[in-house]
Amino acid sequence: MLEIREVEREKMSMKIAEAGYDIREQIKKIENAYNRKIGENIKFARSGKDEAE
Repeated sequence: MLEIREVEREKMSMKIAEAGYDIREQIKKIENAYNRKIGENIKFARSGKDEAE
C-alpha cells in the first residue's frame, strides 16, 4: 500500500514539474514578445525624432 502511494506521489510530482516547465516556457514567449514590441516602439520613436530634426 505504501509503495502505491509513493508511485502516485512521484506521478504527481512529475505532472507538477511538467506544468511548471510549460508555464516557464509561456512566460519566456511573452517576455520575448514584450521586448520585441518595446524595441519596435523605441525604433518608431527614434525615427519620428530624426524626421522632426
